[in-house]
Amino acid sequence: MSTKIYTGIRFHKATDIFQLHTELVELGNRARERAPELLVETMRSWVKPGETLTYESGAKLIEALEEDYNKNNPKGIRSMIDADLEIVVYPYHGKFYGQYFCDWRPLEKWLLEQDIFEDFAYWNNTDEPEDMNWEEWQFRGQIWDDILERNSVPAEAGLTIKLNDGRRTLWNARWQLKDLIENMETTA
Repeated sequence: MSTKIYTGIRFHKATDIFQLHTELVELGNRARERAPELLVETMRSWVKPGETLTYESGAKLIEALEEDYNKNNPKGIRSMIDADLEIVVYPYHGKFYGQYFCDWRPLEKWLLEQDIFEDFAYWNNTDEPEDMNWEEWQFRGQIWDDILERNSVPAEAGLTIKLNDGRRTLWNARWQLKDLIENMETTA
């Protein structure tokens, strides 16, 4: 069996499902707050040098992103900005492991800066990473093989929680646009 868990994580604080649930709800709240800010920061990076992102130009960009999202996502095609963020959690021998699913790099980068889990990726088609010995890498692989033994479809092998909805991010950014732009100008 080929095992490729590129977005594997291990939760290092949660000791029971209730604590894990609390951590994930809090993470989701922070993600929903941060995603519109990241969207406006991204839109600001698209503005030509010497120009600024205004409410009017930002609203037009969000409208175009909403159109792209509404057109492509139902078809299974990735939209230009897809801020959906999900984590599948797998309980295993008293610990919690997971995989995150996020197609938008700024939100993924933000997620990886959070302090509730550590990287626990694994793939068995290449050598172990330089900072890990072969035994540790094989042990990690065995954990993933055990977790996914029942089913290789993550959503059917674990518990899925949606931390952020891409459509909601666009909507929130639209309604917070003026404040977000003003906040960026005062902190720049």
